[in-house]
Formats: sequence, structure tokens, C-alpha cells
Amino acid sequence: VGAQSDTPVLECGLPLSIVPSSRRNITIDGVSMPFGMLPLDWPSGRLMANLAAILASEALGFHTVLRPARSSSITALSDIAGCK
Repeated sequence: VGAQSDTPVLECGLPLSIVPSSRRNITIDGVSMPFGMLPLDWPSGRLMANLAAILASEALGFHTVLRPARSSSITALSDIAGCK
């Protein structure tokens, strides 16, 4: 398998968290997809996106995807709006 590491790996979650095999996608207008998070590229933006992803997956039971961080609010809004 993989190389050994001295770094401990936590394999726990929220109390009574929803296990990955029971999580589901969200469906919008008949399109099923994981719940996507778009973090902003500064410490509080990354922290909030990760916290929201944990809550969405473990407490609400959604499959989640953490997208690459964006360097500004404008680029994040463009991504959310579907602009390229």
C-alpha cells in the first residue's frame, strides 16, 4: 500500500455523521450533481469553504466537491455565474 507516515490520520467525523455510502447528490432542475464549494484564496475563505463542505457532507448527507480556490470575489462570482 502507501508509505508509512508519522503524521496521525484522523478517521472520525461529526458525531452521528452520515457515512459516505449514504450521501446523495443535490438535484437542480433535474440535474444531479455533488454540492460544490468554491473557496476564496485567503485563510478565512479556505476555512469557511472547508467547514461548509464538512457540514454539507457529514451533517446534511450530500456528496461534496471542493473546487480550486479563486484569488478574488470577482473571479468567484464569474465562476458561479458560469462565465468562462
